Amino acid sequence: MEIYNNSHEVSQAARKRASKLSDPRNGYVYSTIERIIHDRTCKRVSRISDDCFEMSKKLVPGMPMCNLCRRKAWIRLGMGDDTKYIDAYDRFFREAYVSNDLLQRLFVDNDVKVKIQDITHMTFDVNGEKWMWERVDKKVVLYHNSYEISDVGTRVMRKSFHKQKETPISAQSAVNKMLNYTWDRSHQSNDTMVNENKSRMRKVTVTEFRKHFGQYLGMIQNGETVIITKYGKDIAKVIPFQTNQKQKRQRERG
Repeated sequence: MEIYNNSHEVSQAARKRASKLSDPRNGYVYSTIERIIHDRTCKRVSRISDDCFEMSKKLVPGMPMCNLCRRKAWIRLGMGDDTKYIDAYDRFFREAYVSNDLLQRLFVDNDVKVKIQDITHMTFDVNGEKWMWERVDKKVVLYHNSYEISDVGTRVMRKSFHKQKETPISAQSAVNKMLNYTWDRSHQSNDTMVNENKSRMRKVTVTEFRKHFGQYLGMIQNGETVIITKYGKDIAKVIPFQTNQKQKRQRERG
């Protein structure tokens, strides 16, 4: 009887496995035999032998997903290169009561991209529109990107956000609002920051205000009000120093 030593082949497969795992862009794992796709953090990945181990940067079309890790697998689709914080993303969505169906709808069906800002704020890129969630208990306050209307009728996006509604709403309602939103000129009377000449009011982030202080000081001197925001919340209002004409006349009479 001849006995063959397969240690060389096994070690070679193990090296290939380690090489694939070293690339953080490879987010998904599957066995070439079972062909069930897993998130790379899934506990079941350790059960896949080196000889059958394969990875992918994207979900493999038509391949069934592991029911243990599909939630993280979907989140990974939307978070881009921010993969080392996947647990923070998962925790945010769980605390906002975002179901698996909603995650699939966001990241698989609509290719939404997300970026966590802190433990209670996350931004969303949905069909070119910027949104932000502020998590409040089990619901969210929804914000939309502020903008102005140019002279030719197009939108000029700003870095700040404005609330869609004061009271928190469910994640389901927020997702519906974001995915169903379409802009046309009829929104001008309802949205914030649509026309500089009408509102004479601007919203800017703290960072933007500091960076372009001279520019905003000139705007204030020209009669504009500047509202300063941080994480989507209004924290200060800078108004022009103007003497009310009625008060001035009253002083003159006195």
